[in-house]
Amino acid sequence: MRDGQRLSAWLYFPPGKGPWPAVFEQRYADIRGVGSRKAAAKFAEGGFVIVLVNYRGAGLSEGQWRGYRALAWGELKDGYDTCEWLATQPWCTGKIGTYGGSQAGYAQNFLAITQPPHLVAQYMTDTGLSLYQEGYRIGGVTRPERFKAMGKIARDPADNVALLEETFRHPHYDSYWRDEDCSLHFPKMNVPAFTIGSWYDFMCQGSVMSFIGRQHQAGPNSRGQQQLIIGPWLHGGYPKSNKIAEMTYPTNAFFEVYAHMTTWFNHHLKGTNNGVMQEPAVRYYVMGATGETNAPGNVWRTALDWPPHATPQSFFLNENGRLSTATPTAAKSSTSYVSDPFHPMSIPGTAFPGAKDARPFESQAEVRSFTTEPLAEPVEWTGLVKVELWVSSTARDTDFIVRVSDVYPDGRSILLMDYPRRARYREGFDHEKLLKPGEPAKLAFDVGWTSIIFNQGHRIRVTVASTGAPLYEPNPQTGGPQTIEFPKDAKVATNTIHHSRLLASRIIAPTPSADAPLVRAVLRAQAEGNLAAVTAQLNQVADPQLRERVRKELPALKDALAFRAQAQAVDAAAKEAGGLTAWSIGGPAWLVDLAGTEALAPFQTLVSLNLYNGNNPLKGKGGLNMAVNDEWLARVAGLTTLTNLDVANCDVRGPGLKHIGTLKNLERLNFTLTPLTDPHLKHLGGLTKLRIFSFASAKCTGEGFAHLGALQAVENLNFHYTPVNDAGLKEIARLKNLERLEIVHTHFTDAGAPHLAKMTSLRRLQIGSQDATGATVASLVALKNLRELDLSDKQASPEGARWAGLIPSLRVLRISGGAIKDEGVSHIANLPQLETLLISGAQITDAGLESLAKVKTLRHLEIRGNKVTDDAVARLQAAIPGLNVVR
Repeated sequence: MRDGQRLSAWLYFPPGKGPWPAVFEQRYADIRGVGSRKAAAKFAEGGFVIVLVNYRGAGLSEGQWRGYRALAWGELKDGYDTCEWLATQPWCTGKIGTYGGSQAGYAQNFLAITQPPHLVAQYMTDTGLSLYQEGYRIGGVTRPERFKAMGKIARDPADNVALLEETFRHPHYDSYWRDEDCSLHFPKMNVPAFTIGSWYDFMCQGSVMSFIGRQHQAGPNSRGQQQLIIGPWLHGGYPKSNKIAEMTYPTNAFFEVYAHMTTWFNHHLKGTNNGVMQEPAVRYYVMGATGETNAPGNVWRTALDWPPHATPQSFFLNENGRLSTATPTAAKSSTSYVSDPFHPMSIPGTAFPGAKDARPFESQAEVRSFTTEPLAEPVEWTGLVKVELWVSSTARDTDFIVRVSDVYPDGRSILLMDYPRRARYREGFDHEKLLKPGEPAKLAFDVGWTSIIFNQGHRIRVTVASTGAPLYEPNPQTGGPQTIEFPKDAKVATNTIHHSRLLASRIIAPTPSADAPLVRAVLRAQAEGNLAAVTAQLNQVADPQLRERVRKELPALKDALAFRAQAQAVDAAAKEAGGLTAWSIGGPAWLVDLAGTEALAPFQTLVSLNLYNGNNPLKGKGGLNMAVNDEWLARVAGLTTLTNLDVANCDVRGPGLKHIGTLKNLERLNFTLTPLTDPHLKHLGGLTKLRIFSFASAKCTGEGFAHLGALQAVENLNFHYTPVNDAGLKEIARLKNLERLEIVHTHFTDAGAPHLAKMTSLRRLQIGSQDATGATVASLVALKNLRELDLSDKQASPEGARWAGLIPSLRVLRISGGAIKDEGVSHIANLPQLETLLISGAQITDAGLESLAKVKTLRHLEIRGNKVTDDAVARLQAAIPGLNVVR
């Protein structure tokens, strides 16, 4: 690690000859356990090096136990350092993934924020974002028994005691917790992640919010690239069967995690085109009654986003333990009980006891339950369940635990969710406001996410209590400081739940819209072309705003139907040619959420067409895909639903581009390994939504970009191994929003290099030409946003290194195969923010290596093929603690 400490790790290699991508898990659990070893070895058979790494101070890892805090983005970045170390090993391809659940889920969110250059994708289960909200405290309530147990994990148990004492010195959500709250740093996360959430887990909130934040607020490689699945599972482990605690669900509740994880990483780490990213963004299991014939629910649904559309419905707490949708009418009504921290009610264990009969807790003396009458018809809740409690107490501070259960006709009360709230934090966790004894106060908080259909004849139950040990440490109820030692002057209190007309306590449940069946009927009629039925059903939709929103979508849905025959024909032809396709559910996300994917299935649109057959003639692997040529492309003309088209290694020479030019919504277009030339690029001038554009190993010089000046959305352009020349560079420079450009093994000269200075949005540039010199790099000094630079061909020279040393914004510099020698390294040493440097085969000596000692920001250095001594490397690592050197 960067401070010189070493972490213990177990590595599991696949059979055969590498290199392979690596997937690692950070954990405090014993990595030597038989179960861990078997699972890792099985996972490795998929063609990955699996690495299990212990936290510092745990297992055989060196350093002081700091729990999760060693994983974050402060002084210690163990996750970052591990990722970059793995990427440089000779058996690794340099592509890194991470996986794991619970604490290993936290670790992955922390890691993503540090932005390791080699981190490509993640796979998380039951993850969290805030160590305050979902770790050391829940709802402001402490649970030290859970974290005292970690003393058995720490190599020195005293470290865990010190850490616990430290956390208790910060009872509020202050800078100690904010500084490592992942939810405040989504924009820094920039990799795809697959997240698994569990309905029977209080951390389901963290899993859901991690997905939402990454999907909508994160970096460009993260937004829209997240997937979420939530099932009827418990916390802390991958679902291994359909039997969950005391519940036995249908076999469809089982999810093959390792098989899917292998598919996920095959795509992201190996480039396998297996369609995993065309799967729905959200899959969730709608729970239903088990053991009851024809009970609704126990099915999977999909959604484009989370949460699905729902209407809030209130269930009010009433006197005599009643729960009802009717608003209370009594002027005064309340229920009281005793909260005794010396004799707390019992919730055994240190983890949420979901999917079990909750009657043992509900029957305890100081617990109050509110239950509906048997339901006359099924009731669905899908989304976030909230609570508003009007309470009072004889104490200045106390806790309230709220639980929701599904009560079966035989009396079983199956616990769905449970969440506490400390009264002093009712207005926010960053400050406290104590209760005034006897004066009513409102507590409003989230209880949890769910998707369940309560069957006819079942009852819904809400349970409230103020103690539940040892899961939650009892509140001393003094209103005084919160210390790790339980105070001797703790107080017994009488707590009251109010349920009157003015002080109405309630559970707020997310219920599907009553108009949803009518909207489905509208969609069915639209698919059948029955316009009279469309109008009749639409006029019955009660919500006028919803009615108008649906009406506005009908023309687009009609267009989708019009494209369907063409799209199906293209799909069939593509598959015959060995290609892959992807379809998108028709309609906007809100309509999918409301009506469901089945109702919109007739309106699916073809969005992606990948015709690359996997061959690469330049590497002696097959020839051109002659099944796809310019004439073949006539099939796609006018198919404007397409956003991605890949004709890599197809026999596309140019005339067929007139058909591609009609695809006005294309965002990605790949001509790699095609015999395409410049004159035909004129047909693409109207593709103004293109973002990613590749001509690698094609025959284009770039001069055809004279016709493409309107393509200002292009941010990633690849001309690797092409005849790009000076005239071509001039035309490419028209693209003012380029962030990444690859022009390696090309043919521009020093005279054309000034055109590069016009591309001021560039963040990464890969450059190389045998027809230019190192002087070309001088033009790059003007690029103030450049973060990564790769120098190849004749730019990988002492002169190129000298000019690169004058680009202060550089974080990553790769110089491939060029003899920059000690002279070149001395210039690189001037870069003030350099973190990663690759100079293999640069012909440097110990003197050149020592010049890097002043680059205190350097974290990773590759110097393969250079004649430097062990002593010189050791001196450099002593000067830059935590530097990883690969020789």
